[in-house]
Amino acid sequence: MKSVYQIAAGLGGLATWVAAVEVVGLVDLLKGDDYITVFAPNDEAFSKMSRDSVEELLGDFEKFAANIRYHIAPGRITASELGRIDSLRTMLKDDLLIEARRGLQVNNARIVEPDIECRNGVIHIIDSVLTIRKHSKVRAGQFAVGQEYLNLGIGG
Repeated sequence: MKSVYQIAAGLGGLATWVAAVEVVGLVDLLKGDDYITVFAPNDEAFSKMSRDSVEELLGDFEKFAANIRYHIAPGRITASELGRIDSLRTMLKDDLLIEARRGLQVNNARIVEPDIECRNGVIHIIDSVLTIRKHSKVRAGQFAVGQEYLNLGIGG
């Protein structure tokens, strides 16, 4: 079976995402042996971004790289597992909010193609580019993939 990178590169509708991963130097991570879950925005998702948002991201390489990492979580988390949790910690140590009431969503991006199996993880194709929320935190009582988070009163 192929790696997350190989499968994403071969799908066709993820050309912008794959190019972004290459630019920020995450190819080795996506080809690696550690299990990861990727929320990959399709090409349409990038085309829906406002010109200001695109210019802001591309104008700051560190912010751009962080935003791409925000789409990746450690571990292999399937859609059925996502449906049972409220949030998920990303590589950036920031949280994605998971919502399953009106179809599976991650931070208001709809998962349009879930559970694309890869040797080293799973890809969920989403219809919007995720943006890092300024003050995201997990509220007390929420959990992500078996790890309980405490509310330390940070952010807000």
